[in-house]
Amino acid sequence: MKTVGFIIKNVLVPVVTAVMAYLVYSLDTSVKTFDGQLRAREATRLEVSDDRETRFKIYDAVTKSLESPDVRRQQVAQALVLSMLAADDALRAGLLEVFRTQGASDAVKANATSALEESRQFATQEETARVGDTVDGSDWRSYNVDVFWCTAFGEPAKTGAARVLSSLQNAGAQGRLRVRELPLSINASPGYQISGLVIRRELLEDAVASGLKQVADRAYRPRGEFAITASRQSTPGYLSVFVCQAG
Repeated sequence: MKTVGFIIKNVLVPVVTAVMAYLVYSLDTSVKTFDGQLRAREATRLEVSDDRETRFKIYDAVTKSLESPDVRRQQVAQALVLSMLAADDALRAGLLEVFRTQGASDAVKANATSALEESRQFATQEETARVGDTVDGSDWRSYNVDVFWCTAFGEPAKTGAARVLSSLQNAGAQGRLRVRELPLSINASPGYQISGLVIRRELLEDAVASGLKQVADRAYRPRGEFAITASRQSTPGYLSVFVCQAG
């Protein structure tokens, strides 16, 4: 009996205790994992719901503004469209088309027409941004680079962008280089809204962007230095530089 008691006390009880602890741990982990998944799904659902609600409010603001003779109200509604809907959003294009054709003031119509054309041209240029898999991920000189200048800052910004492009050429750039205009209507949209001197890069392009920054900074000193920020778009082999200041 002593042997049985000894086995129960010193073998079975610890084993059962260990098994129970493992089961409790596994159950707790499973519950936490499931709870995390539920929270993530709920966050996604709420985000989608908020986005739909926002889009409906923008649509509602546009339609109501066109029912009113108040030009200021139409301008505010149009500003909402330009600042809250992405440049490639179909709803943005549709609402601008509504402004262009459905009873808006002449000024609002003209602005809608201009914004639609700017979006079309910008989208065409963006299609050629990617270069495929022939890029040396450690050397900016193999990248395609677009140097944007913001319309809001006029000729000084355009001249500055040209100066940066020339500096990149002199530093041995081998990819395609372009100076491109960043219209007001595009820069107003989510994902842009840029001011100052900026270089945008993807997550793993810090070293490449830093090399590009050294050259761009030399072209712009003593007027300022370029800040490096993250890009929301996946554009392998491509970097963008923005000159959005005067001088």
